[in-house]
Formats: sequence, C-alpha cells, structure tokens
Amino acid sequence: MKRLAKQIYAARKDGRLPPVFRPKDVAKACPGWSKQTYGAFLPKHRSGNPGGQTELFEKVARGLYRIISEKEKKFVFKAELVQEDDGRWSSWIDKLPGCAAWGYSEEEALTALNDAALAYIGDMLDAGEELPQTGVDVVDPQVATVRI
Repeated sequence: MKRLAKQIYAARKDGRLPPVFRPKDVAKACPGWSKQTYGAFLPKHRSGNPGGQTELFEKVARGLYRIISEKEKKFVFKAELVQEDDGRWSSWIDKLPGCAAWGYSEEEALTALNDAALAYIGDMLDAGEELPQTGVDVVDPQVATVRI
C-alpha cells in the first residue's frame, strides 16, 4: 500500500488531485487499483483511525480527506463533555465559541465535535482569522492527544 500513498502524494504535488479530495478523485488521479481499495485506503489511514494504522490523511468532512503534511502542527483544544437529562451527551469547545455537538454516547459526541471543530477552524482560516493562542496546546506532528 506504500505505492498507493506515494501515488497520492505525487498526484497532489503535480495538481492532479485537489487539496481536499474524495476516494473517486484518487481513483481518477491514481488509476490501476481495485474500486474497494480507493474506498478503504483513505479512512484506514486517516488520523485517529481505530486500527492504529499510519496516519497519512485527515478527514475534513464526511467522505472528504486531505494529506497531512509532515511539517504540520496540531492544535489541541480542551473539549467539555456532559451527559444531559435525556441521556444524550453534549460536547463543546470554550475556545471556539459556538462550536458544539452532541451524540448518544461520549465517543459519538466527541467524534461529532471533532468534525464541527474542523469545519469551524476551516471557516476561520478561510476568513483570515487567527486561531486562539491562549489555552491551546501546540503538539508536534503525528502525535495524537485527547484531553477531556
């Protein structure tokens, strides 16, 4: 599978693959693999994957991925989590006002919050806004940190 990863990196570098891509984009830019490979490879090697595989991609939104740069830093925001009276779990990030999510389990709420935070931060960066600097940990690349 290292060959496919190298092909994806090359396709991104030479412009055949957009910055944010779907499995079908990878299939078009890197032909020659089975259809199932394209659909399985990106989620299998995304950051935070359940199998502990190498983290090569970041899930930007449902079905959308981008390459994780080796020079990237990860910003860790403290997540708040509380169980509501109806049994659902609510989660939010104080440092990102309005960034909140919920789920039927703690894990589901935190996964939804991560997706919401990615969209929130993407919107901030697109608007030219700066990320909060206080109360945020900057972690070296390829290190996963969860704080609750």
